[in-house]
Amino acid sequence: MTDGNLFSTLIFSLSRLCLMDMGYMSEELHEVNFKSAQNNIDILNMLKDKTQNNLTEEEDKLLQSIIYDLQLKYVEKTKQQSS
Repeated sequence: MTDGNLFSTLIFSLSRLCLMDMGYMSEELHEVNFKSAQNNIDILNMLKDKTQNNLTEEEDKLLQSIIYDLQLKYVEKTKQQSS
């Protein structure tokens, strides 16, 4: 695997965990956990900050897109939860 593939795999893995924590992906033994979801979003943001100017254009777009989508989903789910 190339470094780019490893980076993408890491980003997709954290994204999947975050979606599971928010209840978007059904897993029998996985409960909704918004604190964990927020932690995963924070980790992705930290990776974005720490890798700034060190990613390919494709990797940068992928990371920014995933963070944006997860943040929107987080807001949506937490609003539903509080209603």
